[in-house]
Amino acid sequence: GTWWHGSPASPEDSIRRAAERLARVSEYLARVHVTCSGSRDIVRGLGVPEEKIALVPMGVNTAIFAPPTDAERLAARRELAIPDGAFVVGSFQKDGVGWGAGDEPKTIKGPEVLVRVLRGLAAQLPIVALVPGPARGYVTRELAAAGVSFRTRPFAPLDAFRRYYHASDVYLTTGREEG
Repeated sequence: GTWWHGSPASPEDSIRRAAERLARVSEYLARVHVTCSGSRDIVRGLGVPEEKIALVPMGVNTAIFAPPTDAERLAARRELAIPDGAFVVGSFQKDGVGWGAGDEPKTIKGPEVLVRVLRGLAAQLPIVALVPGPARGYVTRELAAAGVSFRTRPFAPLDAFRRYYHASDVYLTTGREEG
């Protein structure tokens, strides 16, 4: 099994229920995979025996995801129609409930925190938010209402994310329980 994130105190009911079941089902699992020490501590605290916990961090393919050259950065910004001088903020996580429009915010991912930060930045800088991915309805609706410039694409293929990263000045993860 894999435990990505969350705890018995999670704001997400489904994660609280999964935490309650984990110790019981771990007796049937050869290993419980976690991606960070925080998750390891959580599953250990839920009663998973130490010998069953496998900490294997998520990797990054640096042949695809590497810092851009100046030319790659400029090309990515032009392709995404980002104005010269804009400060570009990326956030590429699924932060709405379900796989549809995502109009209901997924609390554990902190989409309201993302919107609040982007509003504050937009009051200070000419920003463009890059918010591709599924279930971004809440975020895009709130950004539009606040007049914050953004670019989105519901289901961007993996190769598109390279361009999004290349165009970004900073990346935000506003989740409450991420690894």
